[in-house]
Amino acid sequence: MFKIVEMEDSICILPHLFGNELEAAEIELSKKYANKVIRDVGLIICLYSVDAIEEGYVYTSQGSCHSKVRFKLISFLPNIGDTITGTVRYATSTSMYVSLEFFDDIIVPSTELRDPSWYNPENQMWCWKYEEGGEQHDLYYATGNPIRVRVQAVEFTKDKKTSDNSYLPPLIIHASVAEDGLGPPQW
Repeated sequence: MFKIVEMEDSICILPHLFGNELEAAEIELSKKYANKVIRDVGLIICLYSVDAIEEGYVYTSQGSCHSKVRFKLISFLPNIGDTITGTVRYATSTSMYVSLEFFDDIIVPSTELRDPSWYNPENQMWCWKYEEGGEQHDLYYATGNPIRVRVQAVEFTKDKKTSDNSYLPPLIIHASVAEDGLGPPQW
């Protein structure tokens, strides 16, 4: 789910940071990568380490130094089948949306809820009709409560368009709660 990823990139070190190349690299790499999504790498959480800074080049009419840097980043990219505990953000008649505080784009479609489930438009929550011993119980996937989900698919959407030009997050995790051990922990 969380991984350390090795990368290499070129950075620009400003003249006032000459002699402090490590600090300059940390600043530039954090600005460039932190909280960004990279295809097949995931959501970059933070810079882990700067491993090497090569000698830089100063281009004509520039005072800055351009150097290649090898570094490690911490990324979030769950594998299919991973179980994640998050919080129910909100629900619509087609899906339930889950948050991990640092990542809000986990979608549980209505087809991946326990069966039989129904959507209550009055309180905007999904409900599982659980039957035990001839009695029926309405168990709600309540907004703001914790929920365990299983990752079904990870979708990178950078090059995709929506029909109505609405916002499409760069990384979407499709999940399910239709198995034993998933759903609200208090069940």
